Amino acid sequence: MPSRGSRLDVAPLVSVVVPAYNSGAFIRETIRSVLTQTLADLEMIVVDDGSTDETPSLVAQARDPRVRLIQVPHSGLPPATRNRGLREARGRFVAFLDADDLWLPGKLEAQVRYLETWSTAGCVHTAARHLVDGRVEEVPPLRGDTRVLDGSEAIPRLLTRTFIYNSSSMVRREVLDQVGWLLEEPGFLMADDLDLWLRMAEGGLGFGYVAEPLILYRVRPDSVSRDTLLDLTCTLRVLDRAKARAPRLYRRFRGPFRRRMRYVQQNLGEIRIRQGLQGGLRSVLNSLRLEPLSARAWAWLMLALLGPRPRAKLLKWHQSRRHGLAPS
Repeated sequence: MPSRGSRLDVAPLVSVVVPAYNSGAFIRETIRSVLTQTLADLEMIVVDDGSTDETPSLVAQARDPRVRLIQVPHSGLPPATRNRGLREARGRFVAFLDADDLWLPGKLEAQVRYLETWSTAGCVHTAARHLVDGRVEEVPPLRGDTRVLDGSEAIPRLLTRTFIYNSSSMVRREVLDQVGWLLEEPGFLMADDLDLWLRMAEGGLGFGYVAEPLILYRVRPDSVSRDTLLDLTCTLRVLDRAKARAPRLYRRFRGPFRRRMRYVQQNLGEIRIRQGLQGGLRSVLNSLRLEPLSARAWAWLMLALLGPRPRAKLLKWHQSRRHGLAPS
């Protein structure tokens, strides 16, 4: 797909928004994966969230007029950083990219072609591979077809699992302006993408899919997305918010909604009980209200009612059994 030129006064076709914080180990490779796209008609907006490493200087070294660096005081809120980039974005299409993920060269071209072919698609995402310690690993397909899912099809799938990698998504700019940008409140930061996809689906907007794996999603232990407790807490708030926003709609999808809520509440309960945090018993009780016959939830309820010392001994014994160790 040919470029329309690199003049800064001409709006690009695609705006690439990249939030970055202390991403010096990855940002050069990420920038390179954008600048080597087969679709050259783009701008790349890197919003640095007050990094204390060399991230800003590495972005400045790109020396490509399509790359723009915006520096903001540190907030620790990736959605706010993405929204700052959106305020600067001038493209018809917006592609989100995390600072440690990578794109394969044909990613943007394939997505623009899809959106220009299917007018009912408000966004399009792609298949992915994982990048683990420098190794590329295959992952199961996110979807079984490439047709446009309408909102009524997308909602139960989103409730079952969030099937879109953030770094694989491209959204029409007018869609973002229509449904609203990303939530910036701290209580939603780990599930702000799920909130956006649900709002789009509620508005009847379609979800397209390119089955070719065109992104490399980096899996690393220190990634913020590995914080399971925070992730579950934010997901619970997003689900509560969705139900309050459109109660009649979510009654229509009562089954998948209850299953997702039960999963979140039970796992929250287990983590809180295991770590001795408040709220574990309440979360397990909430999961039992949603699925009274769950043997696992009843087992964790019994654990929650034990005192701290017997509970710790029982959990230690159970852990040793799982790993095939003799209990001490």
